[in-house]
Amino acid sequence: MILLGEADLYYELLELEPEFDAVFKVRADFHDDVPRSSEHELALVAKMADIIDYANLYPFDRSAQAALLEHLSLQAEDQDRLSLHSDLLIKLLHESNRHAHLSGKNIVNAYHVTQAIDDMDERSGYLRDLYWDELRNGQQLIQTQGSAVGQVNALTVVSYADSEFGMPARLTAVIQPNIGTGEILDIERDVDLGGSLHAKGMLIMTSYLRALFSQHHALNFSASLAFEQSYAHIDGDSATVSEGCALLSALANVPIDQSFAITGSMNQLGEVQAVGGINSKIAGFFDACREQELTGQQGVVIPMANVKQLMLRDDIIAAVKANEFHIYGVYTLSEALTLMTGLPIDTMNKKGRYRKDTLFGKVLSRLMLWDENQDNNDDGMDDKKSKKKDKKAESKTSKKTGQEKKGKTQRQGGAQRSQYK
Repeated sequence: MILLGEADLYYELLELEPEFDAVFKVRADFHDDVPRSSEHELALVAKMADIIDYANLYPFDRSAQAALLEHLSLQAEDQDRLSLHSDLLIKLLHESNRHAHLSGKNIVNAYHVTQAIDDMDERSGYLRDLYWDELRNGQQLIQTQGSAVGQVNALTVVSYADSEFGMPARLTAVIQPNIGTGEILDIERDVDLGGSLHAKGMLIMTSYLRALFSQHHALNFSASLAFEQSYAHIDGDSATVSEGCALLSALANVPIDQSFAITGSMNQLGEVQAVGGINSKIAGFFDACREQELTGQQGVVIPMANVKQLMLRDDIIAAVKANEFHIYGVYTLSEALTLMTGLPIDTMNKKGRYRKDTLFGKVLSRLMLWDENQDNNDDGMDDKKSKKKDKKAESKTSKKTGQEKKGKTQRQGGAQRSQYK
């Protein structure tokens, strides 16, 4: 007997039934994808031929087979791997065959495969179409030109049923000086819309900022971060870098170029890490820019570790070649901030402090300014209190003196009356 299932189910059965391991003695793991080598490509083409022969489909020419292999790499989200999901391949072969039949051809080519992929994408794009309608009508606020302080276009992926699509989301940061000690409020988490991985990313980013500035100055501020117009559950740590960019922009009061969108996870050392759904995320921002007009300045900032996973649509590749759209890979948060603010980030002087013209230098300058303002306010309050006390004392003295004079007059009057009496 052979059982096929998910790994989680296997471990659950193993835990609940002690004899399960004795009955099913041989365990084997199956991969979802394989490396994209000539050998594996040939094996997958042979598998296609078996499916075509079994279903009595039209023959597929070389261009059609190449298009199918490219799509399998897209499903694997890696240029160097091929997806092994048979169900998807079977559906694609049947739909490509249908398009060839409708066009009166008896051989399937790359154009028919592309039509089949577009049809499958269109059928699962209901939610995506609703979002683009809201963007066109101005109900979704996304800015792809100009600049803004404490505001970043974050790249996100919306998943539902068996499909997903990318869309940009506005992420904002607000700073309150002289309140708290560097506490950062994650609004998504506080209203139970943020998952544990999202919370972990926030805590990592907070730790990084504390390590960055607390050695130079006390963190005399509190901040809040939120995804605007987001009403669904958010999880994953792919927004960590965008949150860091928004917060540092607000702290330094330096605007961020809204022509950029960014995604990436981050560790406590400020190094940018790979994320999932990179192709869908890029496509989502490209479509938003195209809706609002491509200027030639727009682009996305992604982790360098994701560059090998790029499997983009033909129209995006054409726009990149024509310098109408740009894709930047970064290794660190500082590199991302340099692109998005146009400033040097963490250059130090001979004393080991950040230069004043750098982003981190501007952050420290504001932290010190807030301290000075707080001290001045405290001194002002002390002066007011002391003046108030002096006025009270003066008022008391004058009142007492008046009472003494009044008493003296009364006594004199009494003496005069007794004389006349």
